[in-house]
Amino acid sequence: MAHSNRQNPNPSMIANARAVLRGIERLTDYAPPNPSFSLAALQVLERVLSEAERRVEDLQHMLDLARNGLVLARRNFCNAIQSAKQQVVAQYGDDSMEVEAIGLTRRSERKRGKRRSDEGVGA
Repeated sequence: MAHSNRQNPNPSMIANARAVLRGIERLTDYAPPNPSFSLAALQVLERVLSEAERRVEDLQHMLDLARNGLVLARRNFCNAIQSAKQQVVAQYGDDSMEVEAIGLTRRSERKRGKRRSDEGVGA
């Protein structure tokens, strides 16, 4: 029975197909009427599959390295910006217009906490 061309074979199907190929390789008189299914043709298809798998593994490794580099670059950038904000506050003061210019709230603009009334407490 032929497999659907739309189906992406899962790893167990690939392992099973490779086991079948190993079995065919042990058959001394295997000679299919269709040359597309000859031992040599099947071996070529397996080599193509193996090379494609290796390329995907290599690219996945490169992608992992690139993602790690991206995370590190993001972390370094954000840490540097946090430190730069602290430098602005240290240089200009926490109530300066420069503090507001970088997106922070000036000390005089911060809302003060409301005092709790003593009513109703301990009644």
